[in-house]
Amino acid sequence: MGNKILTKEEKAREKHFELNTRRLEIGHYEVRLPLSDTADKLGDSYDTARVKFLKLEQRLLKQPQLRKYYSGFLEEYVQLGHMTPLGAAEVKRNSPDFYMPHYGVLKETSSTTKLRVMFNGSEKSSNGVSLNDILMTGPKVQDGLLDIVQRFRLHKIVMSADVGKMYRQIWVHPDDRSLQRSLCRKTPDQLITTYELNTVTYGTASVPFLITSCLQQLIEDEAINYPEAAKIAMNGFYVYDLITGTDGVDSALCLQQDLIDKLKKGGFTLRKWLSNHPALLEHLPPEEVERKLSLSFGNEDVVKALGLLWNSTTDKLIFCVQINQTILQQKEVY
Repeated sequence: MGNKILTKEEKAREKHFELNTRRLEIGHYEVRLPLSDTADKLGDSYDTARVKFLKLEQRLLKQPQLRKYYSGFLEEYVQLGHMTPLGAAEVKRNSPDFYMPHYGVLKETSSTTKLRVMFNGSEKSSNGVSLNDILMTGPKVQDGLLDIVQRFRLHKIVMSADVGKMYRQIWVHPDDRSLQRSLCRKTPDQLITTYELNTVTYGTASVPFLITSCLQQLIEDEAINYPEAAKIAMNGFYVYDLITGTDGVDSALCLQQDLIDKLKKGGFTLRKWLSNHPALLEHLPPEEVERKLSLSFGNEDVVKALGLLWNSTTDKLIFCVQINQTILQQKEVY
């Protein structure tokens, strides 16, 4: 990104990350929440989280399919160790704490997760202070969207992928997990259980910086083993989306495998692969290849690529212009 001019807070955030991030034996990274103020500033948040959960529960009882998605998402969260139920003694032991309400965002077009549960770190506690109010956000550590898309158009052989469940591959230090609490239960006849989220959580103000910084740190840590992939990865990611390429099929295949191997070292799995050349997809398991979407106004099979629509077969970017809820125009950019 060249020479960055950082604010005082951004400098503090970078220093905090440098001093408080470590790599675990399994290869994943563990971070501390970057607090700009002491957590004692937080008021009570349990009562609000409980009221919001009960309202959510009533809505889910009226929507069986959504309830099924929601239950499955949370069960997976626990099974993978990304969320831990607490007993009464554990709830009282750790202080201060913050309870985040949660809600579901349904995305039927997704080829993987139909529903994502979002946690609200901006919910105000009893004294008007939220977790996000005392979290530093940090500077951007990746190139801008336009720069990445422009480089993508320079390559003859191109590819795209994203990192699966990236937020949940980065662990939060145990001392900070009491600030990432939430409430849930399977059925209304059960007691409401307190859970602690053990990994970086979507919905907290610092998460964009934390995940992109951990990705950049992995690229640097593994650069000695994957020098060419490091150069590409450093400039080819926008948050957790990869979009890049080379000028030949053989070099693209080597780059693709190196990127897969390199990111796995940090617990990151690349999935939803697409390319304008079939050779980069034929050797992959079907579940790792992105499912294309059919546009209602034509025969184009497209995927979303950094906010644009991409026909990977013809290697064209497509813009949809929508006026008065009706798609009136389709533009292609080569």
